[in-house]
Amino acid sequence: MLHIYRRRVAGRSLSQFVNFGSLRHAILVPASAILLAACGGDGGSSTASEDPTDPSDDTITVSIGNGLGQNFVAGEIGIQNPMLSAGGSTQLQVNLVNRENNNSAVTDPFTVTFSSNCIADGLSTIDGDTNTITGGLTVTYVSNGCSGEDTITATTTTLLGNTIEASGTVTIEADTVLSVQFIEATPTQLSLRGVGGTETAQVRFQLVGQQSAPIVGESITFSLNTSVGGLNLAETSAVSNNQGEVTAIVQSGTAPATAIVTATHDATGVSGSSNGINVSTGVPQANRLSLSRSFGNPRAFNFDGTEVDFNIIASDQVGNPVPNGTVISFASPEGGSIPSSCTTDGGRCSVTWVSSDPRPADGRATVIAFTSGAEEFDDVNGDAIFDDGDNFTPEMDLDEPFVDENENGIYDAGEFFFDFNNNGSIDLADGGWNGPLCEHSSLCGVTDEVGISETSVLAMSTDGVMVAAEGDFPAVGGTINALAGETVILGGMVLSDLNGNSMANGTTVSFESSVGTLQGTTSFEIGDAVNANGPFGIVLSTPDDPDTGILTLRIEVPDVVPQEFIWSISTSCSAPTAPQANNETQTSAVLSWTENGTASNWQVEWGPTGFVQGTGTMVAATNPFLLNGLTANTTYDYYVRSTCGGTNSASAGPVTFTTLP
Repeated sequence: MLHIYRRRVAGRSLSQFVNFGSLRHAILVPASAILLAACGGDGGSSTASEDPTDPSDDTITVSIGNGLGQNFVAGEIGIQNPMLSAGGSTQLQVNLVNRENNNSAVTDPFTVTFSSNCIADGLSTIDGDTNTITGGLTVTYVSNGCSGEDTITATTTTLLGNTIEASGTVTIEADTVLSVQFIEATPTQLSLRGVGGTETAQVRFQLVGQQSAPIVGESITFSLNTSVGGLNLAETSAVSNNQGEVTAIVQSGTAPATAIVTATHDATGVSGSSNGINVSTGVPQANRLSLSRSFGNPRAFNFDGTEVDFNIIASDQVGNPVPNGTVISFASPEGGSIPSSCTTDGGRCSVTWVSSDPRPADGRATVIAFTSGAEEFDDVNGDAIFDDGDNFTPEMDLDEPFVDENENGIYDAGEFFFDFNNNGSIDLADGGWNGPLCEHSSLCGVTDEVGISETSVLAMSTDGVMVAAEGDFPAVGGTINALAGETVILGGMVLSDLNGNSMANGTTVSFESSVGTLQGTTSFEIGDAVNANGPFGIVLSTPDDPDTGILTLRIEVPDVVPQEFIWSISTSCSAPTAPQANNETQTSAVLSWTENGTASNWQVEWGPTGFVQGTGTMVAATNPFLLNGLTANTTYDYYVRSTCGGTNSASAGPVTFTTLP
């Protein structure tokens, strides 16, 4: 054994100068060196000496085991329960003692390392502090998939660098397979064999026991739900690894399918199934490329930095997302700035367009998203392959992607196009279907892939606005003439920015009237739009009495000074209609009419038939009104007008009647 001899220095032992922290740290000593002498070993013991010639020195023999004093057992770990159920745990006790002092505790701290085959394989763990406190420590051994005998070794290093250890064995009951759990499939989408995409997927399962721990070394058999198109498994069996896991490899076939793997535990028949793995072309199809934007009318013609988000979704012929990492390219040749591409995740990705120079004169900029893919076709027989019997129309036959800058529906020289085959010129529709795995007897195109695209027009809206069309309104600055007490409906107004496009997103439009009351909605907010906005209108209820005022149209573009357009309003008294005379006698007649406003007072002017207005007799009247003082067998005329707010309406009449003889 190895001895440590200590010299007393100024009343203190040399050990007080030694750092007993982490065993990997340096040992700090004073100028007097520690003399080491190997003197043999004693099962988990180590002894060290400073100076064997000094009779006053003490000797320490450090031993590892469990217990203290007479109960100390050298070289053995104290195990509370050496027989464990599957997934069980037990406490481990380790002590460091001074054998030369009746197995008393070594008070200096040591770090103890625990090891075993199951710990190394990750099937068991040690929980607790592995630093000794006053010569001992207690930790918990936890089995998590381990079974059978597992020998545990506790190791520490003395201050002189010697390794001492103790050991003990636990026996763990084997667990019972409770379930075969699906973990994941990577990837979840495969391309048809021969298309050129990803054709294999890894499908992982885990065997779990009653204690929720993984089960190691068990045989599993794999099976597929279908073998359509040659869909198959690379291997049909596996043995669970140290994590209780097994992996199946799925290989795609030549026909679309949904692959489901079932893993069955051979010994018990317990099984689990994976989620579906889609097997499809994986090639973007023209009619399944979908481009959307956050809005189409950014405040952009006079302002830099306005952002519009573009989202693209790409799917293959059967509607499955294209493989992750598919590149979608973008361009905005007429105006603004946009990233050159994005890569799909789950069949989608996005970019952000930012307003900047150049700015087209008409304020309209087209964003194009394009990638390589396949033309669409009508899959009559449902096999996801273009073959005889399927439909392919001229509308499905594509030109190379281009930006229709003048929006006339056709490509014009000088417009941006995607030169998919790098031949220096745009290629127009060729009359054949272009895409992968074409099996049609006469309509297969010249290539397995073509450029496909989607476009979206943006209105780079100006800060200024204008009335593009008045509709029922008079010209701006004109007068709206109305009758008192009536409801006026004006509509058909179209508003736009100064280029005739939509006003900027978020612009508010509101009407205010100083005369009468505006009914219904009077304020509007401009949302996603590209073309001019409208129609707008008002419903104005005029006051009972004639009045004058103004109608104000206020337009507020975000962060721009409000702009106003004004009309004058003039209301007048409403004239009565349908005047008549009834119940004539020799000296009287009953006069009546229809009031079209809110007047309750009227004036009647009467006289011999043919009299000139202004020369007859004017009387205040009610409705109906009994006119007396007439001459028998005489023909008369009368006019009637409404009186409101101190003004008179236009007159209705004349009405001719004759008194009785």
